[in-house]
Amino acid sequence: MRIVRKEKVEGLERIEGSARRIVTLVTGFIEASKAESGKVEIVHRPISVNRLLQEVARQQEAELERKGLKLELTFDEKLPDILGDETQLDRVLWNLIGNAMKFTRSGGKITVTSTCEDSHVCIAVKDTGIGIPKDEIPLLFSQFRRLKGAEKIEGSGLGLFIVKTIIEAHRGTVQAESDEQGSTFRARIPIRP
Repeated sequence: MRIVRKEKVEGLERIEGSARRIVTLVTGFIEASKAESGKVEIVHRPISVNRLLQEVARQQEAELERKGLKLELTFDEKLPDILGDETQLDRVLWNLIGNAMKFTRSGGKITVTSTCEDSHVCIAVKDTGIGIPKDEIPLLFSQFRRLKGAEKIEGSGLGLFIVKTIIEAHRGTVQAESDEQGSTFRARIPIRP
């Protein structure tokens, strides 16, 4: 009796996982289409970036635990609120932290920091993942771009394109750097647009 229930639960979990992947893929295509046509809508409201980072991290806890990853948050406690679109920036943070989780092996670490520099809020997501070949870094933010050797890692190749589009719609910048010890993605967003 217990085995049947366990099998049913596992089956339902697989169905739920598949449904989530489909929703993520379709949402990615819709967002990429909006980005490509320049129709990313930004509603400027005060946002606490630290609070948003904590919420995204909390929502990722189960996946972090499942993958055996450690997440460390280091915030500038005096970080000012920015004027931006919380829904869009939530999408950016999900993509950046989600990518770090995808490309970091079990036992690895992801560090997320927030700082204030020159009237910009800066967010850095650093991982101890597989790293990115130097020749691929300039192409990372292109539409449908996937890393060589990442065929077995789930993704549509739209996440970083969407991140770049949203950050630029906020008049900010995003960049990546990588070495054999992992990758770091840095987003800079003006406090006031």
